[in-house]
Amino acid sequence: FRKSLSIVRYGARLHYPDESGFRHSFYDSGRSRSEWRRLYESGTYMGEILPDETDTFNFFLDLSAIDVYNIEVLAVLLLDEDPSNDTISISVEHTTPVVIFPYSEDFESFAPCGNNFGPCGFDCMVATANGWIQDAGDGDDWRIGFGTTGSGGTGPDQDHNPGTPTGQYLFTEASGCQGVTSILISPCFDLSNLGDPYVDFYVHMFGSDMGTMSLQITMDGGHTWMELWSTTGQLQTAGDEPWALQEVSLNQPPGIIQLRWIGLTGPGFLSDMALDDVRIYDRQYATCFLDSIFVDNALIDMPIDLYRASSYIEINALIQSGRNIIFKSGIEINYVFPFAIEAGATHVAEIEFCEHE
Repeated sequence: FRKSLSIVRYGARLHYPDESGFRHSFYDSGRSRSEWRRLYESGTYMGEILPDETDTFNFFLDLSAIDVYNIEVLAVLLLDEDPSNDTISISVEHTTPVVIFPYSEDFESFAPCGNNFGPCGFDCMVATANGWIQDAGDGDDWRIGFGTTGSGGTGPDQDHNPGTPTGQYLFTEASGCQGVTSILISPCFDLSNLGDPYVDFYVHMFGSDMGTMSLQITMDGGHTWMELWSTTGQLQTAGDEPWALQEVSLNQPPGIIQLRWIGLTGPGFLSDMALDDVRIYDRQYATCFLDSIFVDNALIDMPIDLYRASSYIEINALIQSGRNIIFKSGIEINYVFPFAIEAGATHVAEIEFCEHE
């Protein structure tokens, strides 16, 4: 991991080596600040930075271990009258990307957080799970709630799935947080083997002050983000209206990607927008016409045939020589007597997501 550091002199003086300098340190931050384990420290760079001059330093860090790291930079001036603004830091997380699809997240394993209002800047970082994180640099965290959001005239009455008063979803709290941004960041996904990747998610945006929700993607580890989807204003006119399904293509150059959902609250407190049931899958194999199929000899009438169902396939057929038969089910494939395969026949069975239209 190569890191560049730039120091700019804006004040009257930042001069070393005689009385000052700066140093950077590298910590494992998967623990409290007082318990940080120092992995690397550079020492002090010596020299003088002239007025309006920028000095850039490059260094290399080993981030190969799966962990969360913090990079901290401290400018040192012995006669500094305000040392409180001399330190900056960034966090870098190394995780294993998701490679098994379809992938889904319903937020049911997250810990409830901030469902009873709470100030702007509410911290729900530790409440997230499964590789999802809250952006530490936004104005407020996505709250993790159930039932209503606590404000009348905005937000859903309950989650999308399982659709019960105790089912969980994520939402932005607009009471006292108008015009504030909340950013939720997904795990990394390796889409290299997906032919037509898509992300589906459900949103509920009821409230006359409704702001904007957007979805962005990064393909370079978060250095740059590109917007894939955005909507502004309310989509529902009541809390009990159905959640709205959004389907967005992820058909980018193959590789590892990450997503983030950004909620920007509107000018008033009636701007509690909600997110639930994120799913990433290969749309190349995503559409089927039946929920279940019973396959017998009368149904198999083509030399090459594909049977796809969203839930269940039951087979009692004789697959004859010369036939190439493929079964794809989202949940279960069951073989019952007198199922058999003759010599010279080809048979493929896969558990693969598809959605019954």
